[in-house]
Amino acid sequence: MPDLTSTVDPFDELSNTKANKALLRKQDFRLIPLCSMMYLLAYLDRTNIGNAKVMNSEKKDDLLSSTKMTNYQYAFLVVPSIGLF
Repeated sequence: MPDLTSTVDPFDELSNTKANKALLRKQDFRLIPLCSMMYLLAYLDRTNIGNAKVMNSEKKDDLLSSTKMTNYQYAFLVVPSIGLF
């Protein structure tokens, strides 16, 4: 059985260098704002879809009536999009 404690990770030495830390910081400054904006837009989109379903429902001029969808069809379309985020 090989001795696993004697294996050396060649990238372990590079993980704490100044260049690597600067690269990670640069990636964080670019990726975190982009991911945050995408999350915000997805949240707003889900909110707008929910409001569109409820709006004017008492007058039968709502999203379901205008598209001639049932509640089951609406749930079939909306639930997978919620699971993505």
